[in-house]
Amino acid sequence: MNALFVVEPAFLTAHVGVRRVIIHYISALETKGVEVALGSPKNGAIELLHVGVDAQSGQTTLEWSGNHATPANYATTVITNPWLCARGMPELPGCIGIVYDLVPNLIACGCLRFSSSSGIFRFAHEHDMGFRYYLKYAKRITCISASTRQDFLDLYGPVRSELAVTTHFPFEVDDTVARAPSANTVLLVNVLDERKNLKQIAGILTAAYQRKTFNVNVVGRERTSTQSVLDFFAKLTDAGIPHQWHRDADDAQLEALYQQSAVLLFPSLYEGLGLPVLEAQQEGVPAITTNVSSLREINLNPTLCFEPADVNGMTDAVVGILSGTQDCLSGEKLRQALVVLLATQPSAASIFV
Repeated sequence: MNALFVVEPAFLTAHVGVRRVIIHYISALETKGVEVALGSPKNGAIELLHVGVDAQSGQTTLEWSGNHATPANYATTVITNPWLCARGMPELPGCIGIVYDLVPNLIACGCLRFSSSSGIFRFAHEHDMGFRYYLKYAKRITCISASTRQDFLDLYGPVRSELAVTTHFPFEVDDTVARAPSANTVLLVNVLDERKNLKQIAGILTAAYQRKTFNVNVVGRERTSTQSVLDFFAKLTDAGIPHQWHRDADDAQLEALYQQSAVLLFPSLYEGLGLPVLEAQQEGVPAITTNVSSLREINLNPTLCFEPADVNGMTDAVVGILSGTQDCLSGEKLRQALVVLLATQPSAASIFV
């Protein structure tokens, strides 16, 4: 059994969340004995990518092989990014397309509004081209949450009867045992972004710190203006909150930071899935989130889901968790609840092969 995954040539270094989803699906298939090849659109065909290792850094690399893939020779062909279809994708009848979120499209049609959306209309157009390609050629569209599936169907449905639009969380719990959450650290992952409700986060932390002292770890690169980032950290400094920014944390560092935390604060305004919430819960760390989009599906503590503007509610939750007075799942109980949630899904192999 074999499969062809159509990826960006630079997918190993671009789009962190997308990369994790793709690697998860490839690993799940390889575990089932499926041989996975990688290719990318080039000059109207799919050219295979050669997987190598950089001699100096030891990092995995992808290079053009010069050989064209013949999709008919594969049991399944998966288009991993809809925007690839705007870049010379050949016709691939019977393919499978992945949908991560509808953020650019929802912004373009006015359903989501953010003050900084530079370049979003070009990206929305590329997404739209990809989604319409899926609608024409795919046999299955897999969405990474039920919320994303509903958004897709709201914008692009109804679909032809033979096209399946399904949901599959690209995540599984590993075999490690959850540790008891640390008592004094609040973790922020990938929040330096207007869409992550950045403007509210400093206010939540400042109000909470007046009632209970703690440390803050911030993980991830900025996806907003430099001034917005400077303003955010200035507010933490002015409030006297000890904090560190781990701008380029690798997977091992991120896992260690989860294990050192009492709570993940993730009040996003829209998510296709929300991998940091799943990752935190895998480590037994409860997450404070908003109650929008997919976050309602994956936050296993419903009492820690709030309206995006509910600063007081999220502040009380931060203080309650740090003080040990907030009633919520944590540690191994939270981890096992995540196992139960994921057990309700079909296997990745059944989705893609």
